[in-house]
Formats: sequence, structure tokens, C-alpha cells
Amino acid sequence: MYTIRQAAALTGIPAATLRAWERRYAVVAPARSDGGYRLYDEAAIRALEVMAGLVALGHSPQRAALEVAGRRGPGEPGVIPAATAAIAAVDEQDLRALSRASEVALAAGPLPEVIQRWLMPLLDHIGREWAQGRLSIAAEHAASHVLMRVLAQHLDLASTASTGPPVLVGLPRGARHELGALAFAAVAAQHGIAVAYLGADLPADDWVRAAADTGACGAVVAVPLRSDVRAARETVTALTGTVGPTREAAAGTSGLTGASGLSGTSGRTGDSGSTGVSEPTGASALVVAVGGGAQDGIRPPAVRLGHDLAVAADRLHALVRPRGTPAHPSPTVPSRPPTSPHPPAHPDPPADPDRTSTA
Repeated sequence: MYTIRQAAALTGIPAATLRAWERRYAVVAPARSDGGYRLYDEAAIRALEVMAGLVALGHSPQRAALEVAGRRGPGEPGVIPAATAAIAAVDEQDLRALSRASEVALAAGPLPEVIQRWLMPLLDHIGREWAQGRLSIAAEHAASHVLMRVLAQHLDLASTASTGPPVLVGLPRGARHELGALAFAAVAAQHGIAVAYLGADLPADDWVRAAADTGACGAVVAVPLRSDVRAARETVTALTGTVGPTREAAAGTSGLTGASGLSGTSGRTGDSGSTGVSEPTGASALVVAVGGGAQDGIRPPAVRLGHDLAVAADRLHALVRPRGTPAHPSPTVPSRPPTSPHPPAHPDPPADPDRTSTA
């Protein structure tokens, strides 16, 4: 726990501003010591850092507080930062700065736009630096872990509003580049799809077992690299061999620059077209879909979702939704839980002791 003076030093926000933000916007609710002093936990520090980052981007404090609280309405525009600060943090191997930049970016606008305009350029940079030997494997793994943690938080937050049979999302045997798959899972959850994220390197038999154990209505197999195509085909064959008949359908693809995991890696943008795919029929059929940069290597009966995450989530929702529900729902953006779990022990005393505290 941190005093207000320590919180100001950690976040770079003056103590007077911390008090004003708490009073006007309820962005945090610090606990109180027995003597009435404010005490900030790690969650409150992170929330304040994100709010300060959004204000620095040009958000008003009121809008920034709503973003931090997760109360921005679906479709409302945001001010999405460039990936410069995150790239610098990766280069300097400053994981705290990378975490802070990630949380600011992912709070700054609609998740699909943040992924396209912020996350993908960052992943491209990490990949180039690693390929050219300027970034060690350990540093690449550490940076990826930070990004996965932040994305997983968004998936968990969106999943609280999702109900019904899940859609499995993961990677086949031997595939380990999972950031794109995790990003898609978070976007799909925001579109109202109940997602069960299975992670990387899952053998085909375990996909089948997971589908049976969870009563899944669908499965999305990410195919990030050409080297993952054979294992993805095995997984698709195993899954489609356990479900009913399929019917041919048509679905376009829309490119996404420089994506990884479920999203594309080919650098294509705006190449909408029509591609023959198939979708299951029958109430008991399992929808089996693929995504990722190498998804074109997978043939029907798997449904290719395309390279735009928002479009892919809409397409998946249309395939798995119960009959009679809207085909294109608004993304679900549930309210965040309070940034600090500790309610104030009592109201501010008439003379705020934080102003004279030396702790």
C-alpha cells in the first residue's frame, strides 16, 4: 500500500490532482489508514497511470475516467496512441513501462482498432528485432508475456457478460505464436460470444475432448504460420469427423496489416473478396473455423474467418448464434469492477491529513 505522496511519486501525478480526480470522477477509491490517510494499492496505481496516459493523449479527465472504468459505450471513438512508447519499452526491456503503455492503449478505444493500429505494429517490431538478433529470446518472451497478460484481462472482463455454449479458441499441436489468437478471443467475447480459450500447442485429440467436455458450439483453430498448417489440418479433421453434415457458403476476407496469431501476417489490407467455405448444418453440428496468417492453407469444411478481427468475430457470431438473435450485435462492454477493492473507511476529515503527511 502506498501513501498519497508515494502514489504521486510513482505515477507522476501531483497529490492535489489525485485528490481532485478521486473527488470528481471516482477513478479510484483508496483505503484509509487508522489515522485517516489515503492508502493506494497496486490496482489503484495502475488505474491512475492509465488515466494519466489517456489525458496526455488528449482525452478530457472526465472521458479518461470513463475509459478507465470501462464505461465507454460501444462504438464510441477513442484517441489511440502510436506504438512508440511501447516500442521504446521493448527496446529498453522495461517491462513496467511496456505494461503501462499496453494498459493505456487498450483503454483508449475500441479493441479491434487498438489491435490493428497499436498492437500489430508493436508485434511487427518485436518480430523484426528478434529475427535480426537485436532482441533476445528471453526479452521477446518477457514482452509477449506482458502483452498476453493485458489481453487476458480484457478477455476475462468481456467474458463476464457471455453466456451459452462456448466457442473454443486456441492453436494446434506445435503452434506457439498465440498473441493473435488471444486478441481474437477478447474481440469475440466483446461481441457476445462465450469463449473458452485453450492456449497454444494443443493436440487434436485434446481439442475433441475439450469440445465434448464443454458442450462447445464451435471451435476456432488459429494458424499463424505456414509451418502450423499440417497440425491445423489434423485438428480440423478430428473436429469435423465428430460432427454432422456441412453446407457450402460464401464469406469474404478483409486484410489486416501485419497481424500475427489469428490475424494475418501477409500485410494485406482491404482485399475484400469471396471465398468458398462451408458451415455446419443441424442443431448438433460443431462450427469449425480457422483464422491466422496461414488460414488459406486450410480447406473446407473449415470456415475461413478472414484477417479482420472485428469482421471475423461478426462472422463467427452469425455462425454460432441461436436462431432469432441479431446477426451483428453491438460489442459487449461490461462495466469494470472497482479499481480498488477497499472502500474508504470513513469520509475525509475536515482538515485533510494527507496534506501534512510525511509518510
